[in-house]
Amino acid sequence: MPSQRTNISVCGPMLIALLTSASEASIVFSRAPGPSGGLVVSSWVDPDGSDSDMYAYDSLIVGYNATITEVHWRGGYTQGAFGGHVTNFTVTFFDSIPGGSQPHLGNPQLEDTVPTYLAKYWVGSNAGETFFGTVGGTSMYDYAFILPTPFLATAGTKYWLRIEGSQNTYPDWGIAVGTFDDGRYFRFSTGLAMFQFIPQGDTAFTLLNALPTYTITTSASPISGGSITGAGDYSSGAPVSLTATPSPGYAFLSWKENGVQVSTSAVYNFTASANRTLVANFAPVVPALSGLGVAVMTGLIVVGGAWVAWKRSCRLS
Repeated sequence: MPSQRTNISVCGPMLIALLTSASEASIVFSRAPGPSGGLVVSSWVDPDGSDSDMYAYDSLIVGYNATITEVHWRGGYTQGAFGGHVTNFTVTFFDSIPGGSQPHLGNPQLEDTVPTYLAKYWVGSNAGETFFGTVGGTSMYDYAFILPTPFLATAGTKYWLRIEGSQNTYPDWGIAVGTFDDGRYFRFSTGLAMFQFIPQGDTAFTLLNALPTYTITTSASPISGGSITGAGDYSSGAPVSLTATPSPGYAFLSWKENGVQVSTSAVYNFTASANRTLVANFAPVVPALSGLGVAVMTGLIVVGGAWVAWKRSCRLS
């Protein structure tokens, strides 16, 4: 998938908190809050920052090429929000450095000057902060945000998500500790001016897709003619790339759907908008000796939409 870079600000009325439930949208990725509670501080003092600011990142991998349209999360206040509740959130996606060991990022205080994120969304409000209950002695709140522009996630790619709260005086908002994944998160501490892994749990959030999911099915004709990659489930609007690779002695001819040719390129790119069943057609290319020093090449080609046998002879020297 081509690298995407999105920087979006959203006014309050565009936020719909908890109006689109998980039952109305498919879950792309979810790490549930841990039963014992706990918070990972991820907040800053708006607008000038402070030495107490913390930025928390956690990794995720989706199982299919997904169009993420919503983000839900749980959080709370380590000091009871004595300096005031969150007034705004940012939801930011990052890719990984080579090898995937940590997010690809720079100083978060400068990231809007030299962006390293893939997509950053300004919520413009407190994301519909709704009291959930008390867990482990801490008051917990639920939040939800509908992305104004979907984030396209590629299956098997390691991304990192940061949900950051903005507060007016002291930054004590944190995202809930999640059920065990790798048991750690990545953090930038303004006061320490350093990045570090913290082995104190993962962060809890859910990514959803309110759009339909389509299945792209492929086959080869003949079966021995070649192999195909790219089939699977895709969210509506997600890019699809199918690649047909001929077996030795075969050549790729075309892609067909319901018997109708849709492409003659071995790499077929399109946007997922419906279930599709596509056939990659291959034809044998077999050299054979005919007489003394004469090679004969035979196979099939498409002329005017019909299969036509062909033969070409050449004298070997």
